[in-house]
Amino acid sequence: MIGTGVVAPEALKLIGLQAVGRVDRFRLRTLFADMIDSGAWRLLWIPPSLPYYEPAGAYADPALRGLTKRLVFGSWIVVPKMLTCLLSYEAERQMIRMLDTSPVNTPEGGGPAALC
Repeated sequence: MIGTGVVAPEALKLIGLQAVGRVDRFRLRTLFADMIDSGAWRLLWIPPSLPYYEPAGAYADPALRGLTKRLVFGSWIVVPKMLTCLLSYEAERQMIRMLDTSPVNTPEGGGPAALC
C-alpha cells in the first residue's frame, strides 16, 4: 500500500509501469512518509516560516510546521511528473477515506493514470 510508505506493485501497474529488477525505493518510501503518512496532504500550502497569525487547523500541527518543499531529480524527465501523480492520487485516497470508511475503486473510476 502506498500510504504506508511501501510502493505496491499494483500501484505501479495502475500507471503503466513495471518493476524491473531491484529498485532502490528508499527515497520513494521516505518521500511518501514525509508527504502522506505525516498528514502533510491536508495542507493546501507550505506553512509560513514566520506566520503573522497563530496557525489553526492542520497548520497548527507541530509536526507539520517545519514542512519544506522537496526537490526531485531523476535521470528520466518523466520522474517528477510520475511522482506528482502518485502523491496526488494517494492524497486524494486519504481525503476520500476521511468521508467514506470503505470506498470502492472500480476500473471505470480511473486511477493515477487518469490524473496525469
